[in-house]
Amino acid sequence: RPMADAGWPHEPSLIELAKNETEQPQLRAQAVSVLSEICGRSLVPHLLALLNDKAPEVRRGAVSALGNLGDKSHLDQLEKLLKDDDLEVRREAVRSLVLIGGMDVKPRLENILKDPASPLRGEAALELVRAGDRSLIPILKETSKDQFQHVYDPGGPDHRRIFP
Repeated sequence: RPMADAGWPHEPSLIELAKNETEQPQLRAQAVSVLSEICGRSLVPHLLALLNDKAPEVRRGAVSALGNLGDKSHLDQLEKLLKDDDLEVRREAVRSLVLIGGMDVKPRLENILKDPASPLRGEAALELVRAGDRSLIPILKETSKDQFQHVYDPGGPDHRRIFP
């Protein structure tokens, strides 16, 4: 969680860096990360603007920062990013949605959960199981063959934890 919302002397220059599309995307994404740790809610208008940035690294950083702030009023904006062109942005949108809304966001993830071909199906199920929805354990078992070798049903014969 952010340290303070009162402002920080370097906040304006980091915001400028994060928005400057002539800078390297990774540097801009790092600026977003630092800002989200220090500036908190005062950064929200800038984060919302960065959700439309050309660079996927910057969009992903903005999504992560909004998720860490935990404000449910941003769920609609995050849900739109489930259709982003970049898989990593979509992955971070899934994580942030569940981080903010817990099991209540399951309806927002239904299309992903119902699509066996979705590259995010297992991850969406995993995040929701972590939030307490054990009904998705069968999806985890199904997807674990390929992408989640570390996921097991704690009630199953091996009694290992479902959390990595």
